[in-house]
Amino acid sequence: MQLQLATWPEVEAYLARSSGIIVPIGSFEQHGPTGLIG
Repeated sequence: MQLQLATWPEVEAYLARSSGIIVPIGSFEQHGPTGLIG
């Protein structure tokens, strides 16, 4: 999964069906649930 191209709902759905983890390295901004992460 490319986080920079995913929205928060897509990340949430991915995490619900995956056993992987997300390790944020560096800064990122949250622009609401419809905005892209990166």
